[in-house]
Amino acid sequence: MNSIHTIVRYKIILLCTFILISSVCYAQNKRKISLAYIIEAVKENSNSAKEAEVTYRKAKLNYEIYKYSYKPLLKLALRPINYNRNIIQRYLPESNQDIYRPQQTLFSYGKAIIEQKIGFTGGDLFLYSDISAYRSFGPNNTRQFTTVPIGLGYTQKLLGYNSYKWERKIENLRVKLITPQLAYELEGISSRACKLFYNILTIQKQLDLGKENINICDTILNHSILLEKLGRLTKSNLLQLKVEKLKAEQQVITLENKLSIAKMELFSFVNFPMDEDIDFEIPNSPKAITLSVDDVIGYSLENSQLIQKQCLEIVLAQQKIDKARKERYADCP
Repeated sequence: MNSIHTIVRYKIILLCTFILISSVCYAQNKRKISLAYIIEAVKENSNSAKEAEVTYRKAKLNYEIYKYSYKPLLKLALRPINYNRNIIQRYLPESNQDIYRPQQTLFSYGKAIIEQKIGFTGGDLFLYSDISAYRSFGPNNTRQFTTVPIGLGYTQKLLGYNSYKWERKIENLRVKLITPQLAYELEGISSRACKLFYNILTIQKQLDLGKENINICDTILNHSILLEKLGRLTKSNLLQLKVEKLKAEQQVITLENKLSIAKMELFSFVNFPMDEDIDFEIPNSPKAITLSVDDVIGYSLENSQLIQKQCLEIVLAQQKIDKARKERYADCP
């Protein structure tokens, strides 16, 4: 009897040693990935991060376009040659008759204008210079040159909506919003990557426990077979142990499928090719950060995109009210 137990113990020891050596060799061939690497990769490669980056650059370009619209604008209008030929009717009182004479004219024109928007008043200031030449061909040839060396003008609506003032307010709020909005989007993407990463670690741990459970069931089943041969265990109890082993194997298969799906979801989100030979490192415990209530409220008021969005919505509503009121007064007879 003791010899049988000794043989069983040796078999168990050899089996555990084989499993341990196999798992170590297999783990050494796997490539390890940390949570920090996943977070950096998802910010660089994921489609969601790229979309957020494109939205950020688009908003920055729109603000640059707005700023350039308030810089002086140079316009040049040219009409180098404008040739006209027509027949003119003339009345001669001496002979009391109408005559028709051909007339040809040549006209040239050029004008340079510098315009500047005045955001405070909502008007446009402009500086211009122009020159024109006129010449007619016929019985009475004439030549005429006209020039304005420099002229200064200003246009302003006396009653009406000042779009420049509201445009400045709105664009300044929008440019303040784009940076925290990008940070919010990237942090949301990182948070989702962390959830997917820890989901894989959880399933992997459950899978390891399931495989360990199978090994325990194998050990108990092998020992029970010997006990059943010796008549110390009933056949029904042995069959019940086999059922428990099958349940453990079924649970492991289910967990393996869940693990494959979880890895596929993470790799798809990070935009990585699917690779099964990857081991996910368990991260260290995060460092504790002490924050007071006043600090949390201050950071929230300063950086929260929700508050800045509400400020922008308020200004947009005020703009619509002011535009409706001013245009109503301007349209009154």
